[in-house]
Amino acid sequence: RIGSVLDIRLEFDEKDTSFRIPVLVEIEPDRIVSRDNQDEVSPEQTLQLLVERGLRARLQTGSFLTGQLFVELNMYPGTPIQLVGDGSQAYPELPTIAGALEAVTQSIEAFLSKLEEMDIDAMGENILGILRGTNQLLNQNKQEETVTDLQASMRSLRRMLANLEEAEVRDTISAAKDALENLDETVLLINQALDPDAPLQYNVIRVTGELEEAARAIRSLVETLERQPQSLIFGREGATEK
Repeated sequence: RIGSVLDIRLEFDEKDTSFRIPVLVEIEPDRIVSRDNQDEVSPEQTLQLLVERGLRARLQTGSFLTGQLFVELNMYPGTPIQLVGDGSQAYPELPTIAGALEAVTQSIEAFLSKLEEMDIDAMGENILGILRGTNQLLNQNKQEETVTDLQASMRSLRRMLANLEEAEVRDTISAAKDALENLDETVLLINQALDPDAPLQYNVIRVTGELEEAARAIRSLVETLERQPQSLIFGREGATEK
């Protein structure tokens, strides 16, 4: 502590209809000691030199419980020199800067003012539009992936059915050929083994004729399957329903 507050007033400026609160402080020079042994200078000159080097005054909170304030004098180089008096006052004026609490309050007020100037509704609509567009894009990508997977699955199913049909046709043709070869061998053996004068010649000839007819039918089926393997599923081309 290097001084005390002597007086606080409220002044009204009729020119710009504003209020000012001048604070009269007394600084005790005995509490300020100089380390240099230079020639004595007047307090006014010392004050002016300190102000040029950054001496500023500001209000600080002494107690949050009581709301007590005190005037802080400190060096703030680079800050502007702001004077509100016209120079006619009886005492020299110290430039002031905003206190910590006042600076925070001013920052909040400036932020709220800018926030009020912004079109919050339009910003909200823009954000919702962006979110809707993003959702549509993601859903579209998912749908495209689903369609692609479905198309790939259908192609795989078609290949599998085609391979299965070809395998079944080949197996059927092979089995028919084997049956036909066995049937031909059986007929040949029967014809060679039977004597023309044998008692059972008539029955054997009849059975042999039936076997030959069956062989011709099987041979016709095999030839049809070789030419039209799809007939096992869709029927023979040119066939009519009875």
